[in-house]
Amino acid sequence: MKSSQVKATKGQSPQITPLIDLGSEDVTILQEEDSTLQRAMTAAKDKSDPQFQVQRGFLYRVKVNKQGQTTKQLALPAGLRQCVMTPAHAGVMSGHQGVHRTLERVVKSFWWLGMSNDVNNFCHSCDICQRTVSKGRTPKVPLRKKAIIDTPFKRVAVDLVSEIFPASARGHRYIRHPVPRGDPVDEHLYNNSRRSPGQHLFSSRHTT
Repeated sequence: MKSSQVKATKGQSPQITPLIDLGSEDVTILQEEDSTLQRAMTAAKDKSDPQFQVQRGFLYRVKVNKQGQTTKQLALPAGLRQCVMTPAHAGVMSGHQGVHRTLERVVKSFWWLGMSNDVNNFCHSCDICQRTVSKGRTPKVPLRKKAIIDTPFKRVAVDLVSEIFPASARGHRYIRHPVPRGDPVDEHLYNNSRRSPGQHLFSSRHTT
């Protein structure tokens, strides 16, 4: 087999055209033998569906959009689909973008049955994307007015520290430190102490 590049149709993004170690004869043979393309191949030969055409031995899907623009897509055999999806998603100019952008690149030049589902599965199974892309974002908590606390210990926050090692002489390994919210005296002492937070907690009268 000779090394050649699957020819790009007019207007194709150059980074989506992968180098495949196949000759043109090999591609046509793969198209003929691919069971997923048999229906399209038969329609093209019988001319029963104008969107499927055989040109120079290659099976194409010719798509016309609402604006009347024609896109010629090479019907891609199953064995070559990975070679197309990889540069479309993980190529230097692709940057591991999402399903929509990856599919957008692929459909400019290629077609096969179930293409959208295959691209979706390919992107979601990408190892780099699985390790680096955020799985979800925590929504921001809306800002609210803070209630004015006029009575000490009306609202209390509790700091918990664990597990302390080594344990205290009495065997304690945990510290519970209540901090009254809105108490100016307590907050001033707590925030302006020259001691470290650990020292402050250990010496607190609320330490258990």
